[in-house]
Amino acid sequence: LTAKEDEALQMLKNAIPELLAPSKGGEQEARERAWLSKECLLRYLRAHRWSVSSAKKGLAETLEWRRIYRPDMIPSEEVRVEGETGKTFPSGFDRVGRPIIYMRPRLENTKASDRQLRYVVFILERALAMMSPGVETVTLVIDYKGASMRQSPGLATCKSFLHILSHHYPERLGKAFVVDGPWYFFTLFRMLNPFMDPVTREKVWFVDLERQKNMSLEENASSEGSSSSSSASSPGDNNKYTSLLYHIDPVMLDEVMGGKIHMPFDHGPYWTQLLQETGGP
Repeated sequence: LTAKEDEALQMLKNAIPELLAPSKGGEQEARERAWLSKECLLRYLRAHRWSVSSAKKGLAETLEWRRIYRPDMIPSEEVRVEGETGKTFPSGFDRVGRPIIYMRPRLENTKASDRQLRYVVFILERALAMMSPGVETVTLVIDYKGASMRQSPGLATCKSFLHILSHHYPERLGKAFVVDGPWYFFTLFRMLNPFMDPVTREKVWFVDLERQKNMSLEENASSEGSSSSSSASSPGDNNKYTSLLYHIDPVMLDEVMGGKIHMPFDHGPYWTQLLQETGGP
């Protein structure tokens, strides 16, 4: 940290007592003090461009949200039905150690509801619990292959998730890969752009599985950071295309996306193991 950044961190640390829940002591205060770690404070400072007052306001808003929403205490039985088809689940790690969360809209099994959103938050919290020391971000792989417009999340659901991610989990997204995005996704993406932080937008990459077959890792490395026309499905856009294999080792990637893992989803054993490994409620 620079001298100014370290000073900002110390100022935010000094503000912790006034950020805590009004109740004196107890389990709630202990949980909030544990959450307000040095790493957490730094994430909020980076997200708020090192403005102490802005970061403090963001922390206060998130703490208030956490007291009501209780994201780390969502009962597994409350959201269990949302996970039965394997539409959203964490599995494996990318090449820099980030937990991978797979999202597969074609396996949607419920109607839009608050429980759907709580399930995504539940899975995000499980992924955070899977992180090794030094890792702070997750990777999203959103597989649109075979998904219809009816099965895909709508604008309202996407906006709600983006709000939670940007306001209450700042600096937690490493990269997001949209696999075989259909034409209607690009329309939705354009509608979401005004609500998306520019930093978050830069973390979104697109994957065309047919194109990936002919893309070597060396070619992918040389084009990293460049943009290419996103195809006739999305005229006028310049979206960054990449190969998942450049970011995720084949032994950690589903075979349908070019990896080496055969991933049949058996919800019962998977759910039990997930809760055991992440200490979920």
